[in-house]
Amino acid sequence: MVALVAIAALMLGTGAGLILLNRTQTGTTWAEWRNADLIGGKWWPLLGIGSFAAMWLGIHGYGLPGPIRAVLLGVLVGLCAPFFLEGLRRWWKTGRGPEHP
Repeated sequence: MVALVAIAALMLGTGAGLILLNRTQTGTTWAEWRNADLIGGKWWPLLGIGSFAAMWLGIHGYGLPGPIRAVLLGVLVGLCAPFFLEGLRRWWKTGRGPEHP
């Protein structure tokens, strides 16, 4: 049951992350991606603290049931994965990755 909840939360978080990624206004290069404005604008400290709290509660639990912990971690990983993969893709395209044959 917890695994199904975690997969559903991961899919929900990934969908939300992809929508948010498509709404970001950055250029096409690694340098533009690296120097882009912070996600959340002026609310970025609150988002960072909230993300850290969700991660902490998801990992340590503190009496939370398993499905709630799975939702916290699944949504958090799902939100972050598209941005991580896009940054990796742009880094790779700049020639910093291994040479392609």
